[in-house]
Amino acid sequence: MAGRFARCPDALARSVLDTVLVLGTKADEPIIVDGTARLAWDLLSRPVRGNTIVDEIVTRYGADPIEVRADVAAFLRELEALGVVDRVAWPA
Repeated sequence: MAGRFARCPDALARSVLDTVLVLGTKADEPIIVDGTARLAWDLLSRPVRGNTIVDEIVTRYGADPIEVRADVAAFLRELEALGVVDRVAWPA
């Protein structure tokens, strides 16, 4: 999860109640983002480190940090592969 991530400006997203439907630039169908993934999605509105997402989820939901770290890493990989998020350069 090195680096920072942010939403890809070309991805389409629509909020429906507590859920977000997202269609990435490399996806054929939208994905559903809800639950703790919704918090991650909200944080991705600006460049953010993966570890920051983990810390926010652990703090808000009292979840196991090791499990959350693995889930967030998989979520970010999936979103990146679908063209939903990009790794972004950030000054040191």
